[in-house]
Amino acid sequence: MPSTREETNCILAEIRSDFDLDDNDTPFIPNATATFSLGPKISDWDQQRHQWLQQNLEYPNFVRGKARIFLFIGSSPKPCDNPIGDHYLLKSIKNKIDYCRLHGIEIVYNLAHLDKEFTGYWAKLPMIRRLMFSHPEVEWIWWMDSDAFFTYMVFELPLSKYDDYNLVLQGF
Repeated sequence: MPSTREETNCILAEIRSDFDLDDNDTPFIPNATATFSLGPKISDWDQQRHQWLQQNLEYPNFVRGKARIFLFIGSSPKPCDNPIGDHYLLKSIKNKIDYCRLHGIEIVYNLAHLDKEFTGYWAKLPMIRRLMFSHPEVEWIWWMDSDAFFTYMVFELPLSKYDDYNLVLQGF
């Protein structure tokens, strides 16, 4: 009978391997001349969303006077090459959960790749689009890198500053 340590090492080796019995996907070969699209262009989102909110009053976009916010984070579905990376990722996720709990923000954590065309840093775009369409009751979707930490836990987003905007980018 294998020891607990041997069994644990076997499980960790399996998790870290690329082998997956359910993985029947053919490899994606990118086309260097192809253009990419997130999907059909939506030009009247504000009107569609307003109409949806009017018809679905059970899904309020403001709760107790505060705008509903999703803090969206994502990371690779595979473990880090160095186990300490997974440790810091876990600490980072806990940090974000604590911040969200303090401020009444809902957190969305994603490990899935939704589109083979968008990899690496671009993988967040299809998920943000999907969140926007599947949760029109949410006023703000806030992306934060998985390796970032809140160091000032009482920080409040200055949302009133951005009332007339649909997209806010840091540094612009």
